[in-house]
Formats: sequence, C-alpha cells, structure tokens
Amino acid sequence: MTSRAAALAVAVVCALVNLPSVRPGFIHDDHRIIEQNERIRGLERLPQVVSTGYWMPGDVAGPSLYRPITLVTFTLNHSMGGLRPFGYRVVDLLLHVLNCMLVFRLAGRLVPPAAPGALRLRQSLDTPLLAGLLFAVHPAHTEVLGEVVGRAELLAAGGALGSVLAFLAGREAERPRTGMVRSAAPWAWYALSLVLFVIGCLAKENAAVTPALVLVADLLLSDRRPVYVFHLAAFGTLGGFLVLRHAVLSSAGAAAPIPFLDNPIVQWPFLQGRLTALK
Repeated sequence: MTSRAAALAVAVVCALVNLPSVRPGFIHDDHRIIEQNERIRGLERLPQVVSTGYWMPGDVAGPSLYRPITLVTFTLNHSMGGLRPFGYRVVDLLLHVLNCMLVFRLAGRLVPPAAPGALRLRQSLDTPLLAGLLFAVHPAHTEVLGEVVGRAELLAAGGALGSVLAFLAGREAERPRTGMVRSAAPWAWYALSLVLFVIGCLAKENAAVTPALVLVADLLLSDRRPVYVFHLAAFGTLGGFLVLRHAVLSSAGAAAPIPFLDNPIVQWPFLQGRLTALK
C-alpha cells in the first residue's frame, strides 16, 4: 500500500468509526463555554476572547485557564452556524481525522522501513498505518469527542504533533544538495514549528511539553548536532507564553481553588498528591 493510500485509509476509518460523535447536542461544559458564553457571539468580540480567561467571570473554575485559540474557533463556528451543535461537532471530528493523519506521518518518521534482510513479519507490517489506525479507533478519545469543548485537546495535540513534524522536516531540509550552499528552507520549517507550538499552547496548556518532545526527537532521530538555537528559541517561546498567560489571568482576578471533583489530589499534601498521581 502506498503512503497516500495508507493515509487515506486512516482518515476514512477515523471518520467512520467516530461518525456517531456528531449526533449529540451540547453536554456538560459545552453549555457554559459555548451555549451561555456571550463572548463567542460575534467576531467583533474577538479582542475580549483573547484578553480574558477560558471560563467566564464568576464560574467555579474562575480565571484559572487561558485558551484563546479554542474560544476563537468557537466564535468562528458561531458566526457560521449559530448555536447548532452539529457544526461544532463536525469540526471536532475533522480535527481528530487530521490528528490521526499526523500520527501516521510521525510514525513513518520514527520507524524506518524494514531492511531487506529483516524478518518476514517485520517486512509485512505497516507500522505507520497500524499506529494511525490504533490512534483513530482508541477508546481514549471518547471523552474528547463526547463534548464539543474537547476541541481544546484536539487543537493542542495537533499543534504539538505538527510542531514536531515541522521541526523534523527542517532537519531533513538541512542536508546539503549537490554540494551547494543550503537554502533558507530549514528555517522556514523551524518557524512553522514554533508557530504550531504557540497555537497548541493557546488552545490548551498540554502543548507546553512540545519543546521537550522536539528536543528528544532531535537527539534521537538526527545524526547531526542538535539545533541548539532552535531549542533555546522554543523554550524561550514557552516562557513568553507563560508570562502572557499570567498577565491575562492576573488582570482577571485571583484564580479560584481547583475543585475536588476536577482533581482529587488537591486534598493531599504536595508530595503525597504527586506520588499518588504517579502510582
């Protein structure tokens, strides 16, 4: 099977298996973040979206989260289809399909093709295809697609995966061709990697691990010296995001305590709680 055919197979399987996720209406946090959220009801309110926290003032979670990219996508959804859940859920499904294809692509970079002398089983296995299909149908994604607000996870994952892939493309573009001076193409890929990283962080905080993932990929997959300038820029960008996040949330007021139902380890002392999470 060609690479394009395998990628198409991953996309089709992902869409078909998860198609029922477009049927439900808004549930749980969808009501507060989307249905009752006045900030997303008009493109003219985008400045308010990017300058305030994820939750609305007075909510239990309070000004403790900053996810403007996610809210911007909800604003765009609202501008095109109002508060009809179907459009929001279709976008979430398409994002999941995109992420599955990114996983397929990344698996192809991580696992080299089988050598001619390898075991027949190894030669017959299409590891990238298997990785993409497993990611597409894994039940762990049920919660992410069950609520429209799971889009934050989808955007963060897409930003992180895309950032790693863009960086690896930059490393590949660094290889000299026909003895000529290397072009500026690698730095275009590196710039794209940083942009995707920032998008992921502004969608959900999970993407903050991306610089570490890129560094590990550089150390393990490249046969050349790591691009330390890029890694310094990536961690510096992470620092800038944290400063921006702190500034926005500080202006919104003191963060509310984390509810027990959101994270049960908050009732334990610091060390005991972290060890419990690792158990």
